[in-house]
Amino acid sequence: YNPFKGIIIENVTLYDTTNKVIAHFDQFVGNISYRRLLKKEVAIKDLYLEGPLFYLTTDANHKTNLQFLADAFPAQEPAHIGDWVFSVRSIHINNGTFYYNHLPAPYGAKGAFNPLHLCISNLQTSLSLEVLSADTAHLTLHTLSLQEKCGFKLKDLSCQASVGSKASTIRDFALKL
Repeated sequence: YNPFKGIIIENVTLYDTTNKVIAHFDQFVGNISYRRLLKKEVAIKDLYLEGPLFYLTTDANHKTNLQFLADAFPAQEPAHIGDWVFSVRSIHINNGTFYYNHLPAPYGAKGAFNPLHLCISNLQTSLSLEVLSADTAHLTLHTLSLQEKCGFKLKDLSCQASVGSKASTIRDFALKL
């Protein structure tokens, strides 16, 4: 029996520098390796996001509303903040929503697919990530389903991908529309 198996945080909202919402989570559940905390490593074995909302915007220069995060945490392998190391092995999203808007672009005809203005709902996904080296990672997308406001429905997508600095491969690709 281990009473310290994970952490649950409810109603989390993240804001950008103009105080607009960029993400909200009804529930954020992480199964954490507490032994690794003693080594200043936050190793999340399984991350569960219930009802997340993500808002991504780009301006005329293609700068995103997330740029301040990229500036604050420059890319490193593995992810570091000070002396602390962060990693996530698997992510599970249930009932997610994702909005993307390229602000200068017109919206176009109602009901038509517009990649510059996306509204994805009913997002369900489960994926595993394994970092093999500083420049190579293996991703297993167990399942991905979603619906876009234009009416497009993706019932299930799964695959395995290996991504490296010199080559990338996708195998076991399966798609159901």
